[in-house]
Amino acid sequence: MASCRRRLSLMAVVVMVAVTGSIVAACQVEIDHISDIDEWQTWPGRLILIFRLAIMIWFLVELRTTFHVESSVKNTQFYLHFGAGFLVWFVYLPIVAFVCAWLSALNRYKTVMCEYILSKPFYM
Repeated sequence: MASCRRRLSLMAVVVMVAVTGSIVAACQVEIDHISDIDEWQTWPGRLILIFRLAIMIWFLVELRTTFHVESSVKNTQFYLHFGAGFLVWFVYLPIVAFVCAWLSALNRYKTVMCEYILSKPFYM
């Protein structure tokens, strides 16, 4: 059972990387650099966001299953912190894409740079 889950997880990661890479390549062709459209307003960008949210839901289901199987309090605390950290990573891009869709190009750049500068101390 555990080896089947590991294979499924490995296959999901490989599929995620392959699909995301092909969508990013399609997105580079689709983006019009002259107009005020960024990559998240095109169909490949939206497909990446939907795919990322689907992977997040799958991650939550697997985390919940692992959390119920585990009996050690120390390991459950680790899974809780691990899940919270990855959920921040999963949710960050869709929120930034949603906020940036409402801003002009100049304000979009300033907003993303401000978020980057403010979040930099948390990465260290």
